[in-house]
Amino acid sequence: MKPIHKLRLLAIGAVFALLCYLAYAFVFKSFAISLTGGLALVVLGALAAAVVLDLGISAFLNRHSGKASTKTAPQWLSQHTLKNGVQVLVSKIGSGRSVRRGRRIVLEYSAYHTVVRRATLFDTTAGRAPLELTFGAKHRLGAWTEGLEFLKDGAKVRLIIPPAVGFGWNGKGPLVPPNATLIFDVEVVQVKYND
Repeated sequence: MKPIHKLRLLAIGAVFALLCYLAYAFVFKSFAISLTGGLALVVLGALAAAVVLDLGISAFLNRHSGKASTKTAPQWLSQHTLKNGVQVLVSKIGSGRSVRRGRRIVLEYSAYHTVVRRATLFDTTAGRAPLELTFGAKHRLGAWTEGLEFLKDGAKVRLIIPPAVGFGWNGKGPLVPPNATLIFDVEVVQVKYND
């Protein structure tokens, strides 16, 4: 986990602990805990939140990499972040024809949403036919276009899509809650010739 993310987790934990302290004071109509005790509560809350959330994302990466939880997450051949904040992590480069707008492509994918680092599968092609579509046409999610463009046959990627670029504050009905980060594990099965 990047240091900036750990600082954010610490800040979230500190705010949570401070809110607990204020709720305690409101309920008991007293700030009976000394200032030192209150600060200790805030620091402990921050550390607890950081540890819990850090363990959550590590468990997700291990669980969904197809490896036992005692092993490390997959090694990415390349990683980059697009201008819109979408992260593209490539685990297999592929070869042959490239994905381009207007071409028919066949994809296998698993889609997860995360809220506070807890991942939930909400859609997948596993156990059914792969998804075939015309690339660049009206998609369910525009971030796919930027994340998958120029990949080749056989490429495997993970797209991490922030809420603002995904389904935002509206979510997607009962499948995806509001303000959820989306994670798509995608394999480009085939890039077809135009008919």
